[in-house]
Amino acid sequence: MPEHYKGVIAACFAFTVWGFFPLYWNWLAQIDATTIVMHRVVWSFFFVFLIVLIRKRLRRAFSAIRDLRTALLIAASAVVIALNWGVFIWAVANGYTIEASLGYFINPLISVLLGVVFFKDRLSRVSVVAVLIAFTGVLSLLVTGYGLPYIGLFVAVSFGIYGVLKKLTEMSADQSLLLESAILLIPALIVIMIGFKPRADLYTPHHLILLICGGLLTLLPLMAFSFAAQRITLSSLGMLQYIGPSIQLLVGITLLGETWSLPLKLCFTFIWIALSIFSVEQLRKRGT
Repeated sequence: MPEHYKGVIAACFAFTVWGFFPLYWNWLAQIDATTIVMHRVVWSFFFVFLIVLIRKRLRRAFSAIRDLRTALLIAASAVVIALNWGVFIWAVANGYTIEASLGYFINPLISVLLGVVFFKDRLSRVSVVAVLIAFTGVLSLLVTGYGLPYIGLFVAVSFGIYGVLKKLTEMSADQSLLLESAILLIPALIVIMIGFKPRADLYTPHHLILLICGGLLTLLPLMAFSFAAQRITLSSLGMLQYIGPSIQLLVGITLLGETWSLPLKLCFTFIWIALSIFSVEQLRKRGT
């Protein structure tokens, strides 16, 4: 099979897993979001440690943090992604899956703005129009009385900042995730031990298995995404990334029973128009 097709399959796998994440975290709704995130950190560390050890990259990974700049970037990445995970899981548990999915639709446009701020990227007129349309969509929520989509905006901005930090770090997915989870490991274990309550309804073998698998499900799509990024064009990857929030939106409406109100429909319409304009321009650039 050609490498391009392998990359497409890997990308589809990653975005599909991320798309169904709300359903998975909803199965753990009885456990508070902080505890779930801490378990996610612990078990992610366990699985990625095994992978890095098998691939004989352990010494190289930990030697990277001897550089102060790299260590600070990894620490910042760890905090930002933990906050992103926590807010997303809390949103799912409290009926805000649709708004959280909005954040991942907005994220590409947020990343464009962050590129301007941190990497001095230049915005084309078409990109400016796309960003303004998306901004209008967010403002429409204020006009219609819904209010600012704080959850969606936080998810979008935090994941965008995480992307900036990852770009500055320039490490492989397994090594960076190992260091990020290692930094959070001790605090995570402390939180789990302090917050642990031996209640049969909260910590059944079923819940414990889900918490452990949450670490594996954190790692697998990230590895698949890294594999895909090396084999397909960024434009193709950018188009495929909408699989994730699209599935999240459908899961929220059909399986979790959330209400897709008129203000949210209007906002999503603006966002989708903006993304269509932005995506067409990116495809045109790649074709020239």
